[in-house]
Amino acid sequence: MPCQILFFDQPRSGSHMLLRMLTERQTNVKVLERLFSESRGPQITWLQSKDYANGVDPQVREKWKQEIEKGLSQWRSAEAEVKANDHTLLIFCHAFFPVAPETILHYLDNISAPSLPSMNFTAVPDELLLTPDTKLLLSIRDPRLAVPSAYRTMAKMSLASGGGRSNYLVTTNLIWSRAMYDFFRAQGRETLIVDFDTLASPAYVRALSAKLGLHPANVATEWPAATKDEIDRTHPMYYASQSTLIKSSGFISGKMAKGVDFAEEERKWQDEFGEDAALVKEMVELTMPHYQYLYERRWQM
Repeated sequence: MPCQILFFDQPRSGSHMLLRMLTERQTNVKVLERLFSESRGPQITWLQSKDYANGVDPQVREKWKQEIEKGLSQWRSAEAEVKANDHTLLIFCHAFFPVAPETILHYLDNISAPSLPSMNFTAVPDELLLTPDTKLLLSIRDPRLAVPSAYRTMAKMSLASGGGRSNYLVTTNLIWSRAMYDFFRAQGRETLIVDFDTLASPAYVRALSAKLGLHPANVATEWPAATKDEIDRTHPMYYASQSTLIKSSGFISGKMAKGVDFAEEERKWQDEFGEDAALVKEMVELTMPHYQYLYERRWQM
């Protein structure tokens, strides 16, 4: 089994479902879920400020830095634990969480660039990111579904208009996944890109599990839906983002891109999002080239 799997996901790409499929029944995998998630608060505070393009407030930066250090400490502790037990460590995180404000600004300024220098753009040092036998797993989904879904989710979290244009752009754009893919490929590391629609095939998920060094027989393709009591005990913010998965009992085919009339979907945006329909469309258009780049390189059996 590999010593480390880095699962960096596109928000609203079915990544929590894929994580459940891959790890729920595994016995030798330690999962650090949503690592660095506490750094997201300072990041949102900065991105929602009127003068975010001029830099970050020192107090906000210090809070972000503290949360990153906490995440790195958790990573190092988990790394030592799995080595001692001969287990696999799976890091599950949005790629834009552990990214410094200056780096985010640089990427936002080059959001439509066909390619960017291959580099480790995160605050995670190479000795953690590129340990021996590390594999990179990226989840993607058609932006015409993922971007509107992100808007709806953030609205449930009281982040109107996607939390503002800059925050919505950082959250929905696949430039982070593309840059991570290019960096790992340049390092000669194995990188697996998974598109949401392929998860409809249990055989595909089992093959993916084997490719990652996990046990295919332990893949979960069905699970009991949460009870009312379990839902009532779920944190409201977590439920806002994961209600579909929580209430599900397996893959939800109705969320697939296959068979969707996207021209009709876009016409519905005006009624659903009102003045923000133009913002949703802009975010889709800005991330679509990166999605197509990654989709062409997706892992196939």
